[in-house]
Amino acid sequence: MNCKYVFFIFLLVSGCQNKVKEKETINKFEKIKILEILNEKRSSCKLSSISDSVKEIILETTETSLIGEIKDIQFIGTKIFVLTDEDIIVFNNDGKFLNTIGRKGRGPSEYYSVPDYTVSADYVFILDYGNRVAKYNNNGDFKEYITLPKQASRILLISKNTMLFFIPDSQFDNDEEIYS
Repeated sequence: MNCKYVFFIFLLVSGCQNKVKEKETINKFEKIKILEILNEKRSSCKLSSISDSVKEIILETTETSLIGEIKDIQFIGTKIFVLTDEDIIVFNNDGKFLNTIGRKGRGPSEYYSVPDYTVSADYVFILDYGNRVAKYNNNGDFKEYITLPKQASRILLISKNTMLFFIPDSQFDNDEEIYS
């Protein structure tokens, strides 16, 4: 599950609800029945109850930074990475357009599509179709392709040198051991 969704659920539960009714402990994690909470009487939630401050960031609009649909946003250091339906666009924390990451296409150093991506302080890793990851620096320059044994559907950077991939069971034959 994406961290922003976990954070949103945490904010929803802790900021807007005084009591959580049914909790189960499963493998040392608490499972909260969100649907039951949402179906209870809804009340307003003040932003001040979950945050000390709010900063509005207006993203600069240029010919190369037009945003149609936002699919994901990641914040790393002083940079904002916005995944649109076509590109990954990079802004600074004041909203100024910096660059795009790589280029969509089928040629060398390009990516075919972006089903998922992850960002570190130095690199952007784009999970591309064709059992590979396209690695770019944060300025958008191509570095290398990393080949995967199967087509992954999710990517997560664990540490500087470690990535975690989710490979769906459908990628394995019946006689293969399933690792997902």
